[in-house]
Amino acid sequence: NHSNFFSLCVRNSAVRRATTDGMKHYIKATALCLHLVLIVGLCACEEQDGSASGAVSSEVMDGWINNAWTGFGAFCAGDEELAMVSEIAGANAATYGEIMPEQFREVANWMGLGKDDVFMDMGSGVGKTVAQAWLEYGVQLSVGVELVPSRHAIAVSSMLEVAELFKTEYPNLGSMDCFDEEGVHECCFIPKHDASADWSMQLTGRKVEEEVPQCARLLQGDMLKQDLENVTTVWISSLCMGPEQLDSAVAKLEVEAPKLRRVASIKRLPGGLLGFEEEVPLHLPMSWTADVDDTQFPKDVAVHLYSRSPEPADPTT
Repeated sequence: NHSNFFSLCVRNSAVRRATTDGMKHYIKATALCLHLVLIVGLCACEEQDGSASGAVSSEVMDGWINNAWTGFGAFCAGDEELAMVSEIAGANAATYGEIMPEQFREVANWMGLGKDDVFMDMGSGVGKTVAQAWLEYGVQLSVGVELVPSRHAIAVSSMLEVAELFKTEYPNLGSMDCFDEEGVHECCFIPKHDASADWSMQLTGRKVEEEVPQCARLLQGDMLKQDLENVTTVWISSLCMGPEQLDSAVAKLEVEAPKLRRVASIKRLPGGLLGFEEEVPLHLPMSWTADVDDTQFPKDVAVHLYSRSPEPADPTT
């Protein structure tokens, strides 16, 4: 407790008030206490700023997902969509299944998602993980790429509803704006400037960073045609991807994603990922196994994890 710490310092110093020397010691001790209290407070602020938490809690996010994504049925693709997806990505690529919010948290925590990340869901379906990474984990940018137009449309509709829920329930946290331009749908949350940051800057002289927008972007199209230059983390719901598409995805990540640091995939990546180490998989229930009663059928699905290998030490230093 900062106030108790300050009071203790003052009481210990007060014994010396009776003499001139004691008064000097008292002033010095009091100044030291104020300095230490300020340092402790700033450290606490820095620790809080460095957390991976976003604007809303997991409980709020669960409620919004249940609210915004209900009533859409089984997210089935139409015949024309099935034919289009099969031609591009393989015969079974349109089969729908998803990771659930509670299980995605385990993946996101392993990734260490936070404010400096650009997250991409390659095959984002109806967009739940995109919304979760955006508002629950506070990433700089959360991108979802979905090939099936009807699922992309559900993602856009649901994201708009989540944005409205945010504006209604948290009007004082900051501004929320959405736009749709040439097939790119994006919502951005800009945190409100904290007045306490101005006070901290006046006391310490440290420059306060400007508030950075946190955005979610939904794209309809082929994931192999997207820009990966700034992407840092990737989730691939790859269960029904054909081997050729998965090989192409791996090649694209290796060549076009220089900032990539962590990848999670339901299917094991053939040949691994160049420059990455494979870690012990997570075993998590998915939407297609959650209600399975058959004891002969595994309820948990392996999620394969890849993290960028550390840079080799420079022998000259």
